[in-house]
Amino acid sequence: MLTIADHLLSEAQRRGVLIRAERGEIRFDGPENALDERFVDLVRANGRLILQRIAYNRATADVRWLKHITSGHGTALLFLIPAAGTGPERYRSWQSAAPDGLEIVAVQPPGREERFGERPFTEVAPLANQIAERVSEMVAHDPDRPFGVFGHSAGALIAYEVVRRVAHLPALRLLAVAAAGPPDLIPTDFTRMDDEELLRAMAEWTGTPLAALTGSDLVTATLPCLRADLSVHVSCRRNRADSGILDVPIVAFAGRDDRSTTEAECAAWASWTTAGFALHVLDGEHFFPISAGERLLETLADAVGTEGRGAPRR
Repeated sequence: MLTIADHLLSEAQRRGVLIRAERGEIRFDGPENALDERFVDLVRANGRLILQRIAYNRATADVRWLKHITSGHGTALLFLIPAAGTGPERYRSWQSAAPDGLEIVAVQPPGREERFGERPFTEVAPLANQIAERVSEMVAHDPDRPFGVFGHSAGALIAYEVVRRVAHLPALRLLAVAAAGPPDLIPTDFTRMDDEELLRAMAEWTGTPLAALTGSDLVTATLPCLRADLSVHVSCRRNRADSGILDVPIVAFAGRDDRSTTEAECAAWASWTTAGFALHVLDGEHFFPISAGERLLETLADAVGTEGRGAPRR
């Protein structure tokens, strides 16, 4: 049953306001026009309940880091790290698109969907550490089952950092990246954009008309999380010389009509591995991993090894 605290936290999400606990008191982060007097008074009047709910959310966060997209225990496992500003829900169509034998588990970091009330990460190192720890814990339940890590757009750079941390696990088969260049080609510092510029960038990434994004309460509510994710993305910059080359196969995907990431940028991942590289170009724009999900997942299932346990990684 939803409590008044849940309703107020949900309303805060709709308004684009982050309610947080600091030294036992409520703090607000969000646009001034969303913090009207009536809403603020309601939050303060129910502050104790909200603090309890935030504490509960933090205590149970560990079980919410990983969210199953598919059901059942597959012969191979794929971890999904979503694009900036999104969460597992955006990839719901993968449930029916996934081939038999491929179990898909999405990473759900703080700041989105069920974890909206939690402060999102703004640096990649602590975020990748947390994800790698949970990936390792899940893999430990069946250490011989082959698995891969897939990242979409900014999530691809986080996936790379996660793989660096779990590369010692013998069941790891690949890093898969889509709609992203490697760490040395991270483009514009999106964190410097104002809301209008960021909305224009979102329109380009998603193929959505700018008019449909402007003035949308839902879009406004996601901007703080998107900004935090883009800050994480910028923090992923590194050179190959900085111990960055993997001894893990990399499979890259490019969108044929992607206006924000070129095929050449995706192909540049080839120099970031000593263990083999493949590039696949699929129909679609920046979110082609969703629109062309069935073909992408079939390719990944073959690469990870859903037909039995797969060969050990050399």
